[in-house]
Amino acid sequence: MNKFVKILKDIFYSFLWIGVLIIIADLISKQVVLHTMKLGDKINLIGEFLFFEYNVNPGMAFGINFLTAANPIANQIIFISISIIGAALLIFVLVKQYKKLNALEKASMGLMIAGCLGNLVDRAFYSQAYLSKFDPMIETNGVVDFIVLNFGFASIPNFNIADSALVIGTIMLITVLIIEEVKDFKQKRKLELATEGNEKIVSTDEQMMENKESTEDKSSEENKPQDEN
Repeated sequence: MNKFVKILKDIFYSFLWIGVLIIIADLISKQVVLHTMKLGDKINLIGEFLFFEYNVNPGMAFGINFLTAANPIANQIIFISISIIGAALLIFVLVKQYKKLNALEKASMGLMIAGCLGNLVDRAFYSQAYLSKFDPMIETNGVVDFIVLNFGFASIPNFNIADSALVIGTIMLITVLIIEEVKDFKQKRKLELATEGNEKIVSTDEQMMENKESTEDKSSEENKPQDEN
């Protein structure tokens, strides 16, 4: 038990505060949107490249939705379950493998956990009844999305701070894992080449030894006095 508490303390002091700040920023930003914007309202920040546009997303991040709206309660339960399971698995892996993970891996998993928990709050508490208090036009429950990036040729669908943390954390983790795999491969290859080099040296030494012994035996045979007839 003491070991588990120590690990939790280490996790908190090493990176968890970043995740906590992200969750707080996500919750506050969504409340600001709810209290100051109506559904579909748009606020330009950097021209048409970056702007706020209020939207309620009943699906997953970036408007991804593989379910139908036929049973919104069932959909809500499924997405809540996905968020809980995802966060639980990440926390389990983090605690279990904590000592083996480097700082970037811990930070990336912290961002992913914060992303899961941030949107979990929306899915669990932002019902249609609650959201319609701020805007009667809202007819669904879901996650509050408001950030839009438009690159001209394509735009990223509305997302929020929690989505950003989840995506950034995922990209970080994949990048770190790829780098670690490349390092391991190079290290193994270097070790294999060194082993092959040592084997060649040993093989050469053995060959030289055999040649030397063969030469000595031959010389000994030649110098051996022949039996008198």
